[in-house]
Amino acid sequence: MRPFNYVIFEEPEAHLHLEAQREIARVIAKLVSQGTYVVLTTHSDTFVQQINNLTRIYNHPNKEALMAALGYDKNDLIDPKNINAYEFCLENEFSNVKKLDVSNYGIAVSSLNETLIKLAEETASLSED
Repeated sequence: MRPFNYVIFEEPEAHLHLEAQREIARVIAKLVSQGTYVVLTTHSDTFVQQINNLTRIYNHPNKEALMAALGYDKNDLIDPKNINAYEFCLENEFSNVKKLDVSNYGIAVSSLNETLIKLAEETASLSED
């Protein structure tokens, strides 16, 4: 029997190296797969991408091969049906809470994705070709 049914994490990736962020995402996935309700906040694209990878493998047609190749077991994976995600966006000086779509590919967080695209474009513009 589990000693608790709920866990709340504020920024579980805070102050962690990128590899450690990936590991904490895996720990959280294990909690979810064991039936623990997890509520968390994050600003980390790395953390979200790791959650997305664990979600994507869950229904992947080559699931078993991917799990073996990547070193995952079934408790590392997250059923996308067990995820709800929300994004807080500033609109007209107020925070607007948007429910995000969750698919077999995971969660698309537009504010993180837009920032990553801008950064990639800026980096590309600096090339000396």
